This record gives sequence, C-alpha cells and structure tokens, in this order.
Amino acid sequence: MYNKKHLKKLSKSKYKNKNKDIFRLLVNKTNNNIYARIISNDNKIIIDVSTLSKDIKKILIEKNIKSNNKLASKIVGEFISKKAILKNIHNVYFDRSKFKYHGKIKCLAESSREYGLVF
Repeated sequence: MYNKKHLKKLSKSKYKNKNKDIFRLLVNKTNNNIYARIISNDNKIIIDVSTLSKDIKKILIEKNIKSNNKLASKIVGEFISKKAILKNIHNVYFDRSKFKYHGKIKCLAESSREYGLVF
C-alpha cells in the first residue's frame, strides 16, 4: 500500500517528539467520519472524540449537518479541546498523520486552538 519512503515520512513526526513530555493530538478522517485523540508518550489514549460520539451525533442531527464536512470537524475540535482542558491538558503536539493541513484537518485544528489548546 505504501512504499518505504512514505512510511518513513509518516513515522518521523511521531518519533521526533517522542522524548518530549507533551501530549499528541492525533487526527484521522475517513470518507464518513472524523476522529481526534489525545495520546500520551507511552501510547495510551487519554481522550477520544469523533463524529460517532453520542454528544456530537446529537448536535449534528439537531443542526442537520453531515458527519464528514468542515462544520463537523469544527465541532469535533471544540469538544476535544474542552475535554482536554477539563483534564488539565493545555499544550499538545498536532499529529495530522498522512493528511495535508487543509480542509477538514485545518478546521479541526483552528477550532481546537480557539477553545484553548496550544500547539
């Protein structure tokens, strides 16, 4: 599926910040949903939010928003930042995986910055 150069490129950002005592905001998207997780250095998931979460799904249905567009990613960014601040996490490293910083990923990042996360 991926060649060796591409796999090496994907893993660079993960290992570059492995020694820092900072949490990682991992973003993933599919054709239907958007996922955001805050992960510690020992790869334990601290917070997990997606468009499949009950709270977010309820908001999306009320506002008649599809789960795979920019508005949904803004809502996911808002929820992950609010949950992170409740757990006293303010600084994170933004890990966008293989995705470009464009569109849905950019909207999620900007909305999480608006609600208090620093990266």
